[in-house]
Amino acid sequence: MLNDPLDETYLSPPEDWCADGELPEEEIEVRQALVSMYVLTNRLINFSLLERLFRTRKDSSARSLATDAQQQLMELVDSTPLHKAALRRIVSAMPEDNGGREVLRDYLR
Repeated sequence: MLNDPLDETYLSPPEDWCADGELPEEEIEVRQALVSMYVLTNRLINFSLLERLFRTRKDSSARSLATDAQQQLMELVDSTPLHKAALRRIVSAMPEDNGGREVLRDYLR
């Protein structure tokens, strides 16, 4: 799958399941942070307009959790070149028309 953990593209993208040791530890950490960010941000997006407009307690809590998850991903990706390379690999394997590519570009600067 990779020649080196600093590679920014895969030799062949991982499938839905990978055996232990097939992905670097840093990539596993980035993937876990991405899932957390996705779930918490999606939960926030799915609140009703009224909840968002009136900033209910539920909305404020969800907004805080989503913001924290986004910040944690940013800090993780910025923590080492291995984490940044892992995110670059993940993004490079996404389809061109995937909105996730656009969202994650800010994390790659």
